[in-house]
Amino acid sequence: MSDYQFISVDDVIDIQKSILAKAPVTNVGKLESGLKRAEQYYYYDDEQNIVMLASYIILGVAKAHAFPDGNKRTAFLSGAYFLDINGYEIKETPEELANLVEALSSGRLEVKKFAAELAKFVFDG
Repeated sequence: MSDYQFISVDDVIDIQKSILAKAPVTNVGKLESGLKRAEQYYYYDDEQNIVMLASYIILGVAKAHAFPDGNKRTAFLSGAYFLDINGYEIKETPEELANLVEALSSGRLEVKKFAAELAKFVFDG
């Protein structure tokens, strides 16, 4: 089993502040719940795929709607940060990824398909 480092609620709040300096957290409980999704798949379903775990983070943060604005951007950057602290990076962030995050957060794209698309842009750092 790989030993991944997971991001915290405070990490996500810091990411949000870097996007919108004065945006308050409107629902910490939903943010915590959304963020824990990846850890649950890791610890209880033995999910080892780092891109899949990042995708669960992106989905969880986006669906939490814990901020008044910038939820999808915060979600994507949270997933990217999770990858980064575990030795991976996203080489490019084309418009296509923004569209995929939108589709994921709205339910038009399932998380496994999102992860397959995201994997095309993730490299071992």
